[in-house]
Amino acid sequence: MNKKLNFKNYSILIISYLFANFSFSQSLNLANEKEIIKQTLNQYLDNNPNSISSMLKGSEAYKMLSELVEFGISIDTLKTEEMKRQEYKRVMEKPNIFSDSISNLLLTKKITVKIVDTLFAYKYLPTNHNLKNKMEWDSISKILLVDFKKEKIKIDFIDLINKQIHNKYKDIYISPSEFNNSYFQYEKRTETKCDNDFCINAYKVYHLMLNSNQTKGCYLFSYNCNNGTCREFIFIEKVKNKWQFVSSYQSSIIDEW
Repeated sequence: MNKKLNFKNYSILIISYLFANFSFSQSLNLANEKEIIKQTLNQYLDNNPNSISSMLKGSEAYKMLSELVEFGISIDTLKTEEMKRQEYKRVMEKPNIFSDSISNLLLTKKITVKIVDTLFAYKYLPTNHNLKNKMEWDSISKILLVDFKKEKIKIDFIDLINKQIHNKYKDIYISPSEFNNSYFQYEKRTETKCDNDFCINAYKVYHLMLNSNQTKGCYLFSYNCNNGTCREFIFIEKVKNKWQFVSSYQSSIIDEW
């Protein structure tokens, strides 16, 4: 005997099927996630003061030093422009020699980065505010908006911080060597700390979160610093089909709110 098809139930099944497949298509599998982190983590480390590569010409640290020297010389009103150019060249001579020597060493030498053999989920813990609450997040995001504009960080990344706060990821075992790229070599973190300039006492790498059209991303990275352990949101963007490091932002600013 033929049964009448319940259109309402049939519709629900179709919608559920489409939603499940749409959600799957938007998800990021672990292999791709690790590959994107591999492509961009070395770019971030080239701009992290804890890495000796941060003094290579073209890095942010080198640019900051150059701009600082240039500014210090420019305010001397007693010198001509030619005298200022010569002074800048003289002052930057040693940093340039140092930068060139690092560049030559990295042709054959690796920088060891010590990390835990786990891809961690960012676990946001509310302090003075609960940023999982929409009203509180909306209030704090306005502060972030001002700060990001000041730091010249694209405001699109604010939403990715919010996604990290609400992430459903789980900690997953990884082999640190999976992130090996260029002159960076990753090893499992042990109690033995780095004892040379070509080694970074890092700590954890956290899961990657992408925006809806998968052109921007955000993950976290922590490392030893003067305050104990520092952790940063790392912002990346897909440009001409390649992932690039854009900027970073201390997670402590979010954690302490």
